[in-house]
Amino acid sequence: MLDLFTVLWGGARNIYVNNFCDVTLPSLMQPDNLPAAREMIGSYCIYADDSTREAVAPALNRMEPIIPVELAPLVAGPWQVNPCTKQQMAKSGAKGHYLLVVSADWAFGNGSILNMARLCDGTRNPILFGFPKIPPEAFTEIKGVFESGGRISNREMVSLWSRFGGGGPCTITPSEVPGEWIVSHRTPTPCLRPDEAIINFYSSNNTPNQGYDHALPMWMVENRYPWHFITDSDTFFVVEIAVSWTGLSGPWGLELLSRGDVFFSHCRETWRAR
Repeated sequence: MLDLFTVLWGGARNIYVNNFCDVTLPSLMQPDNLPAAREMIGSYCIYADDSTREAVAPALNRMEPIIPVELAPLVAGPWQVNPCTKQQMAKSGAKGHYLLVVSADWAFGNGSILNMARLCDGTRNPILFGFPKIPPEAFTEIKGVFESGGRISNREMVSLWSRFGGGGPCTITPSEVPGEWIVSHRTPTPCLRPDEAIINFYSSNNTPNQGYDHALPMWMVENRYPWHFITDSDTFFVVEIAVSWTGLSGPWGLELLSRGDVFFSHCRETWRAR
């Protein structure tokens, strides 16, 4: 089983809240995402402040008939992402479920959630993936697709990325095949099944927001967890809006980040446009 969680704050005027309602949630609600994976989804927990819970409630009402949705208070206030992450680790770990973070500025290709849920079969932990950033105007285009009742596949997401460009901690090289790129991500994000050792390790993280995708993947690799890197954009693809992060982070896990930057640079992904 796979649990999802989001940490969100700022109310109806916040750009992340608006993008979450207009793009992230509709991308999750595409037919081959949550609806197709509903039997493999344990729950979706959204940690939010009061004004944000009110703002997202109408969008979540459309999701609740499909999967269990929980609105929870922020554990330690705005900008404090890691306390919520630690709490969700404990909740999912107690159930033996995998855990996938859903950032409020992500858009998933149709089919990505179903494919990720199928990978959560107990033989892989963590499941690692990378993703590119795209400018706000690209998110506006995705929003228009959903407002018109359309869907957007992983390959269409890759096409959109290639048209608008974008950054991220990755190296991208055109393949010999037209419309195909070979990608190396240096800081992959994990979909993981928390156990006591993982929770205890992450509980030593005292930063507001750092380490989940900068330190944890390398720690799990070095501790001989059976990690799996998603190498094909047809399996899983997510884009992130490139809006400047003005919150707090911290120095936790920088040695692991340094080792991971070298280790994961040897992993290769293939992104395919339509």
